[in-house]
Amino acid sequence: MKLILDISKQGGRLEIYSKGNTLYLRPSGIINPILIKEDLKAAMIFGLMNPKGWDYIVDTENVLFPNPVNLFYLKEIKKLPNLNQYIIYAPNPAVRFLQKMTNFIMKPDKVLVYQEELNKYLV
Repeated sequence: MKLILDISKQGGRLEIYSKGNTLYLRPSGIINPILIKEDLKAAMIFGLMNPKGWDYIVDTENVLFPNPVNLFYLKEIKKLPNLNQYIIYAPNPAVRFLQKMTNFIMKPDKVLVYQEELNKYLV
């Protein structure tokens, strides 16, 4: 995978990788609106560069705290061009619970629980 963005702000970090038609995000620490905005900008550009469709995978394994304000930005995922699948890797049961609580804003196409499931998408 090719690293296309690595940004750290206010206790959080966001690494964005690409390979083929997959955009893979590895947020860590405290995820704040600044990082979400950078994520959405990169995803918008990636979507425009992949007119045949692409997958957006978010790895939540190292997220310590998602800022509640981020919910307002999640709805923007629906607007990304040419998006095939929105996939979340959430090995932590607490993160999966929070994700279910936000399904009314943006429901992922898949929620992966095990590393082996994630690896299938990253090969």
